Amino acid sequence: MNRRDAYRWTTVLTKRVIYLPVEVNGKTYEITNLSAALDVNWGVFDGD
Repeated sequence: MNRRDAYRWTTVLTKRVIYLPVEVNGKTYEITNLSAALDVNWGVFDGD
């Protein structure tokens, strides 16, 4: 996978991410200031 393929894969993957409300003690809370990070290891995959 080259960098362009990795970028496409990442953007397709993150388009499907949804955040569900959190329920604590029967009360539902919506968290609106979430952020995320995705790290990629560009090293050789050894299969283990």
